[in-house]
Amino acid sequence: MLIIALAYLFLEPATTGLVVLNPEGTAQLIEANVTLKTKEGEVLPPDAKVEVLLDKKKASMTLAQFIGTSGQPYEVKQGELSSVSWSGKGFTGNHIYVLPLSAFSLDRSVEAGQHIFKIRLLYRDMLLYEQESRIMTGGQNA
Repeated sequence: MLIIALAYLFLEPATTGLVVLNPEGTAQLIEANVTLKTKEGEVLPPDAKVEVLLDKKKASMTLAQFIGTSGQPYEVKQGELSSVSWSGKGFTGNHIYVLPLSAFSLDRSVEAGQHIFKIRLLYRDMLLYEQESRIMTGGQNA
């Protein structure tokens, strides 16, 4: 049985994902697209962390790794992010970057039931953006 849950996540930069659950025995494997949107006039530090969490499991990569791995064109320019006292060369422009959740080193297998999926953007452990979704997986306990 294939269960599809749509997790619409909107941040600036935004993250969105279509979550697909594939059963493997009693455990199910979660897949999602993690999408990052940048916008003109906002400059983000390249060493900011894109972090994904599935219940208590988490993985991350730098913003520079995320954008580089996506293979999409990008813009870098001098700017600042006053909310975290950062200034320097960072990512900007109206761009959309997408990576599958499987690109992160994360155990994506879950049991049937409700799960919490979060996507965060952090800079020096300061939360810049966060989006949380609840995912229901099928099975006898769902």
